[in-house]
Order: sequence, then C-alpha cells, then structure tokens
Amino acid sequence: MFVRRVETRAKGAASGVSYRLCHSVREGAKVRQVILAHFPAGLEERVPRTHWPRLAAAIRERLAGQTRLPADLPTEPAARALEDRLADEAELMAPRVRQRLQAREVDLGFRVADDPRPAHPGERPLSLLPSTLRHTDVREAGAARLLLHLAADLRLREALEACGLRPRYVRLGLAQILARALHPASERETYRWLRDDSALPELLGCPPSELTRDALYRAADALWRHRTPLERTLFSRERHLFDLEARVVFYDLTNTFHTGHPHHRDAAYGRSQQKRHDCPWVTLGLLLDREGFPRRSEVLPGQVGEAPTLRQAIERLALGADERPTVIFDGGIVSAENLRWLRAQGLHWITVERQRQPTPEREPDTLARTAQQRELKVWRLAAEPGGEPEARLCVWSPARHPDEEALVARKRQQFEAALAALHTGLTTPGRLKAHERVLRKVGRLQEVYKLVAHQYTVSVEAGERGRARAVRWERNARFAERDRIQGTSLLRTSQTDWDDERIVRESCRLADIEATFRACKDE
Repeated sequence: MFVRRVETRAKGAASGVSYRLCHSVREGAKVRQVILAHFPAGLEERVPRTHWPRLAAAIRERLAGQTRLPADLPTEPAARALEDRLADEAELMAPRVRQRLQAREVDLGFRVADDPRPAHPGERPLSLLPSTLRHTDVREAGAARLLLHLAADLRLREALEACGLRPRYVRLGLAQILARALHPASERETYRWLRDDSALPELLGCPPSELTRDALYRAADALWRHRTPLERTLFSRERHLFDLEARVVFYDLTNTFHTGHPHHRDAAYGRSQQKRHDCPWVTLGLLLDREGFPRRSEVLPGQVGEAPTLRQAIERLALGADERPTVIFDGGIVSAENLRWLRAQGLHWITVERQRQPTPEREPDTLARTAQQRELKVWRLAAEPGGEPEARLCVWSPARHPDEEALVARKRQQFEAALAALHTGLTTPGRLKAHERVLRKVGRLQEVYKLVAHQYTVSVEAGERGRARAVRWERNARFAERDRIQGTSLLRTSQTDWDDERIVRESCRLADIEATFRACKDE
C-alpha cells in the first residue's frame, strides 16, 4: 500500500494533480496497481511528500484495527503535530477504502477490521486516556478461564458431583484444584490468593459469603476422602481424550517432610532425603502410565519400606480382566516376593537391579537411543540357570559414565587429601595429636565421604604418651574393579518377547516419575 501523485490533463482544461492510495497486485507474471481511494486536493500541503510512506502505514493500521500505544507516540511538539495530521488523514481515508473493498475483492495481505465508528448518526466514540485510568480490585482471569476449559474437557465437575458432594463443595473443590494448578501454595495461602488475586470464585459462581477459609479446608478434606474414585475417573477421561494405551505403569516412592507438629497419623521422624531430620515426614507413592499421566497416588507412613508397598499399589488399581500392564520400578522395590506375586497375577515387569557388573568383553549386541537421543550400548546376558524365564541386559551410557566417574574420583581425592592433612597435622604445632581425637576425626571423615570411604582401609598408629604417630590408608584392590562399572546398569524383565531396544527405552521412562516428584516438591 502506497500513496501516488498523478498529473491529469483533460481536453480543453488545464492540467491538474490527483493523489491516490494504491495497492500492488500480482496476477501471474504481471503486477498491476489497484486504486483503493483518492485523497482530497492539497495533500502535499497537509502532509509533506517525505511522510507519505508513514501515511500509508497509518491507513493500514487503521484498516487492521490497530492502535499505537501512548508510549510509542513522539513527545516533541512538531512530531506530535505530524502524527495528529496522519491520524486525521487515516480516519478520513479508512471508510473510503472499506467502501471500495466492498465493491471489489482485493487481497491486502491482512484482515480488514470492522468499522469502529458509531452505528447511529450523531453518536461520538468514547476516547480514553490510559494515563488517567485507575485500577482497583485487579484479578487474574486469563489462566483461570483456560483451566476451566480443561476442567470441562475432563468433566471434573461431573466427577465431583458423582461423589455425592453438595453444589457448594463442588464449587469449592474446583476452586481448590484449579488454584493449586495456578498458584501452588499452602491451604492458608490458597485461600488468600482466591480471595484477593484470582477471578476463579466469580467464574465458578462462588458468592463472597461462601468463600471462607474453613469451608475451603472442609472441601479439601472431602476431595481427600473421594480421591480413589476421582483418580480413576480422571484417568479414564484422559485415556479417552488423548488415546492413551494403559500397557505400561511406572511405580516409585519418595518422601517429604512436614514443618510443625505431625498431625498426619502416618507422619514419623526419620532420615529424610531433603536432610530435614528434625521434621516429621511421610512417604509418597505414585503410579504413572507410559505417557506420564498419574494413575494412582498414595500417602504412606514415613518409615515404610519400599518393597512391601508394590502389591498394595497394584491391587488398588482395580485392573480389568483384560488389562495386564507391564510394571516398571527401580531397584529399591525389587524383592523375590514381589516378583513371585507379579508372576502369579499374570503381570510382566521390568526392573533395575541394585547390583551392577562390568560390561562384557565383546561388542555390544544393540545400540539404543533414549528419548533425549543419548546413545546406549546394550549387551544381552545369559539367564540364570534353573530360574523363571527372563531377560537380563547390561546397559552402558557413554554420557553417564564420565559424570559418575568424575564424581567418585573427586570424592576420593577429597577424602585422601583430608587424611593427608590429618597426618601432616601430627607434626604441626596446634593441630590434633591425641590418638582418641584423631580416631574420632577419622570417623567423621568417613561419615562425610561415605560414598568412597568404604573403599579404603584406614588405620591410626599409636605413639607415646597417648599421641598418634601416623595415619595410614590404602584403597582396597577389589574396589579398583568398581571403576569399570561406572555408567552401567543391569536390567531384568519378564518380557522375553521384547527386543533389547524396546526394553531399554521403556525402562528409561522411569525418569519421568522422578521429574514428577521434583515438580511436586519444588512447588
């Protein structure tokens, strides 16, 4: 779109000048110009010729329904006056171009917006200056509306109603679930966010008198009581929406701590993965399908063992007669009893053994790739004689090997340096020299560097008058073989019909459940 100056001449009349708004159109190999509108005479006096490209752009913006923000407008008086003239010309020409476009079809390369002028003669459009606007009681609505559409697709309201909840608790339950998705926080902070910052209560139809802190607490308790049918219903709906295949399930455990008094009956003090041994903690169990959708969740006692929980989790899935998924779990859950029970139920399994072994002295049988395109070398090992039919795979990751090797090597170096410093201090004034205190120091170092301390034999030679004479250490020869197994893992599976690459790729998906745990704990 551009402005063109054309000299005109008629018979018996003096020559004149016209100003046209034109648009180039390609027809095959040719390009022709289409006249969109004629400007009133005297355009050059109103708008200098050097600013005609800006005039064409202003008309284009007006046709597209775009408005320049106040921050983008110039502040100099001369430039501001020019912008006003361009806006006036665009306001005048836009209706003429729309009328021309109604008469003939011309592709301008963008969608022409409707005429924003008043529908009735005599009415004037309302102009607002953004700098004069003041906002009160601002609330977030965009993400809430998106989640409401998702909840409608999952039929979440119908699932809550099917549990027998009253309409009030259906609305409050929806508010709890969607608020945790948009603003993960404590129950008290969730109430404050719904009351002050979110438009969810209005969108769900909750009156202010209904949204109280105690009511939200009771709604959360109701959701917890009905969690089993809700999880089953939601997963069934997700399978229908996303066409999921429930052929594989992943199971794993983690723990998390509570602050304050342990009100939960299963909370207990113990060793926490987050190093918060001063807080009570509980164990979380999670079953995921192959695509990462949760199928079942459990809150277990804080000091529960991993292996005994597998049977309970599978039984609560309430599998159908024709549903026999392959269960995948890590080495912490492996036990002979669990494997026997899975075979009795007709369920296949894949697990990672706790022990590892060096890679065989031969070329790998298979080169597999993970979802992140990391190459893995796979060796199929001979099955144990006299046992149940199963496949055993040794997997070595070139990307994982340097990381593990560097970590262990760094810890060994730090442990040996600490022992060397302790030995040197025996002849340095002001350092530890008493035999008993040196022994205690060695014990603390073994606790700090427990990843590698068991690989060493450390001794403290006693000297005269209760002093230590030397600190000796030696790395056991059998642990030199341990360096060869860095980056390896040993897989066992009852799926003897699957090829090696499929077994490896399915087992690597166990990292998805770890990512889910990290997300839950972080938020």
